[in-house]
Parts: sequence; structure tokens; C-alpha cells
Amino acid sequence: MKKITYSILGSLIFLGAFQGCIETVEPYGSTITQEQLEANKSVILSSMANAIPASMTAADLVGTNYQTDFGLPAIHIMTESLLEDFVCKGEAFYDQFVFFVTAGTGGPTDPEGTYYWYAYYKWIKMANDIISIVNPKTDNPEELYYLGQAYAYRAMCYLDLARLYEPKQNKYMPVGKEIEKLTVPILTEKTTQEEATNNPRVDRETMYKFILEDLRNAEKALETAAKANIVGNFSSPNINAVAGLFARTYLEMGYWKDEKSAEYFTLAKQYAEATTKNYFPLSEAQWHDVNSGFNSGSTNESWIWGLTLSSSNTNNLMNFTAMVSNEAQFGYGPLIFRGTTPEFYNAISDGDFRKESFIDPDWDVIGGETPHNYLFSGTTDDANRFLSSMVSTAGPYVSIKFRPAMGKTMNSTLGITADHPVMRVEEMYFIAMEAALYTKGVSEAKKLLEEFMNNYRMTEGTYTCPETVTDEASFLKEMLLQKRAEFWGEGILIYDYKRIGAPIYRVIIDEAGPNAAVSKITTERSPQWNMNIPRREIQNNNGITQELNNPDPTGFMGEALPQ
Repeated sequence: MKKITYSILGSLIFLGAFQGCIETVEPYGSTITQEQLEANKSVILSSMANAIPASMTAADLVGTNYQTDFGLPAIHIMTESLLEDFVCKGEAFYDQFVFFVTAGTGGPTDPEGTYYWYAYYKWIKMANDIISIVNPKTDNPEELYYLGQAYAYRAMCYLDLARLYEPKQNKYMPVGKEIEKLTVPILTEKTTQEEATNNPRVDRETMYKFILEDLRNAEKALETAAKANIVGNFSSPNINAVAGLFARTYLEMGYWKDEKSAEYFTLAKQYAEATTKNYFPLSEAQWHDVNSGFNSGSTNESWIWGLTLSSSNTNNLMNFTAMVSNEAQFGYGPLIFRGTTPEFYNAISDGDFRKESFIDPDWDVIGGETPHNYLFSGTTDDANRFLSSMVSTAGPYVSIKFRPAMGKTMNSTLGITADHPVMRVEEMYFIAMEAALYTKGVSEAKKLLEEFMNNYRMTEGTYTCPETVTDEASFLKEMLLQKRAEFWGEGILIYDYKRIGAPIYRVIIDEAGPNAAVSKITTERSPQWNMNIPRREIQNNNGITQELNNPDPTGFMGEALPQ
């Protein structure tokens, strides 16, 4: 099995329907007997369920030996790097994710371009292991709690894979009819090794039907567990996270533009609005908190779902904080100075507190009082010296959104142990307004956007949707702008860009003018968002030929840059 770890064959588990020896996943050893399983089922299920989120933040998850290999947070950096607002303001040499920014990666043999496949199928295997040993007809609420989690994890993984790998049409690398609407192979707890060796990409109708069935199973199991007061917290998928996954799924299905599109959009809106009754958007103080800003899911009512990180599960560099937080003096942050572009910064309203997530080019770091949100854990003088260094070294627009855990800027052991958002309630507000666009029209969608902005994001003045927003295309452009401001760096925006076919404008200026290596302009959907199936999978799976792979986007440079 070791030799085929990187194909979906490596995600198989051979279970004899509760008979004989059972091969389990780490950390339980090689095999356990049926008697041992039944005698210790609660402990085993708990360990198996806890192992999934731990794996999602684990260093060297798939054994690439690259510092970009740390699970779902790493994937979020990867996908953000394929867009337009998440840029390096400092020394690009230290940016471990630079290959996702340039045109030199993304093919079927590139470790960078194939990471999604290896990671998600690893987590699918772990979910399958739990599903394999829990009888869905059991009346044990604790077992159903873990079963519900497993179904939710599997649904999330397949939804992400389907959205990443379904090839969307674009003018740069046209998608052939032979691969239109294809997603990825489905691997369940019942898939045999023989079946896995001839397991084709399924069409999107088959895939989304499977995802919805998993979500219904998750919903049923978690509801039963909740009646027994077994509900968990934000660090594992609960009933509200399942509702959020339903909303994400139905929103995607609405864009199929078939006879059921209106029904799908209506369901997306209903599920999204259901979650907004149980959570509350981040306040300005919570957003900018110097100790818990975007690093603590338990200190707010916004996070529906997140991941927790233990210092024993990673090292000082292979984690999100070390790569993205510019205050983390132990990581790459102060070398990379992750930030955004002037175009994006200037597009955010001045009265919008989210704009303060980036260093203002007009802020005088020598004189005047340090803005409250620019402070980090330390004295005001310390903060001024630190931010002076940031601004003078990297210039303006440097991000201070993601804080080190507990504000520990110098202590890597504590500073890296930050929670990572997977789903916030704010996303549900955006899903509801996007779905309303297609069911109730532009005026209703504008109303929902204005309500969100004025109730939760504007601290000075009011937000009014521009008068130029008169149709679906113009609304989507404005909505995406506000969603970019909301979710910068969180890894969910690629699905919006790909779904609506949005263009990107990323022009990085250096002393010689536009830097062609890291700049990218498109006038529509980028072909880099149609991920490639790994060559090794094709070699091990007779159900997929290279002709049925997505076009290789390696070398895609985009439109001509301005002179």
C-alpha cells in the first residue's frame, strides 16, 4: 500500500463487514479484532473522529517534504494565491507558495498542482473508516455523533474536489466535450481494490447527488445525537455546518441553469438563512483583536466550523500563522509581508472597518497615535517600531488580519497554535443574497447586500450599492468585491471566482515596471482553476486516461500586462 499512497487506491480500507481483522487508520496500530472493536468502540471512534481535523492541519501531511504541506490551511493559501488580492509585498524569495502565483505549476506531475487530490482523498479515507464500522441503524447517540461527523467531512471533501476539478469553460484553454461536467472518482467505504483500479470521473449530477445523500445522513445522525445533548463545538462539523454545506452545494447546483435551478437557489437561500439565526457576524473589535483576531473560534459567535492546531502537530514554519501572519516574528510573515494590491485596497469603502486589515498608505508611523487595530501584543512604542519597520520595508497595504495565537509574536510554540476558519456565518449572508439574485431579482439582492454592510461592516457613513448595479453581472461584480474584503486569505473565494467566471487583475509593480512573473490579468475565468488529476492516479486507475484529464494550465500567462 505504501507504493500507491498518492492515488485513490491508497485510500482503500478492506473491511470484512465486521468480520475477522480490521485494518484501521493511524493512530490505532495495524489491526484490531472485531471483539476489540466492540469492547472499545467509543474510544476508537472518538480517536478516529479527532484524527480527521488533526490531519487537516498536520505538517508533512502527504509526505512532499515541502513547507507548503500542512493540510487544509495550506490549500487555502494555494487557492488564494491563484487569485488577485493575496500578494507578496516583501521578499518573494521567501514565499513558499510563489509557484502558485507564477505560471510554472499546476500540471499532473507537479507536487504543487496535485496537492489537493492527495490531501482530500486522505481525509475521505479517514471518513470512510468511521462510516465502515458504525451501523447507521444504531440507537447509540454517541456512535451516531461520530457517524454524522464522518458523513459531513466526506461531503465537504467531495464538494471541494468537485468544485476544483470540474472543468469550467474558458477562452484560454477550451474544455472539450469529452470532459465537460466531469468531477472526480467516488470512493466509499464499500469500494474494493478491484473497483478502484477502474474508477472513472463521475459527472456532476452523480457527484452532487452523492454529496446531498451524505449531507442528509449527516443531518439525521447529528440531529439524533443532539437530542441526547451530544453537540460538540466549532472544531467539528455540527448540524449548522451541515446546513452551511447544503447551502454551498445548492448554490453551485443553481448555476447548472436547468429546469431545477430556481429550486436549487431557493434551497441554498433557505439553508443559508437557517444558520444566520444561530450565529452572529464578527464585530469590529473581534475582527481586529490583537490576541484573538482570526485565530480563535471560541471567542466569537461567527465561526460555524474551524480547525484547531496543536504545537505538537506541526513545527514553527509548516502552519498558516507562520506563512500569513506578518506579526509572527518566528515565521515567513515578516519576510514575505503578505498584503494586497492598491486597486483592491482603494476599492474598499473608507467607512468599512475591514479596510483597516491593511496598512493605510497615509498613516504617519512617525507621528500620531497608533490606530487601535494596528496594535499587537506589546506596548504602543513597540507597536509603532514594529509597524514602522513593516511600512518602511514593505510599503503600505500589508495585512494585519491574521494574528498569532494569544498575540504571541515571538513565541512560536504558542503563536502557531491558532484556530483556522473553515466556515463563518458571514458566508451564509453572501450565499443568501446571491441566491436571491436569481429567485427575487437584482433589487432584492441589492437590499440584502446593503443590509449586511450597514448592519455589520460600516462604522462611518452608510453603504449604498452603486447605481451602476442594474443587472445580474453588475451585482455579482459588486457582491464579489465585498466578499473579497470579507474573506481575504481564508481560501473560499476561488469557488466564487470559478462559479461566476470572474476575471482577475493582479499587476505587481517593481522598479522595472509590471513584474510578469507574479502578475496576471484575465478577462474571464482562469484555466488555472481547473485542477489537473495526478499522473500517478491515471497510471493506477484504468478508468481515467490522460485524454480525460483537464487541460494542463502550466505556463498560462494571461492577458498582456500594461506597459
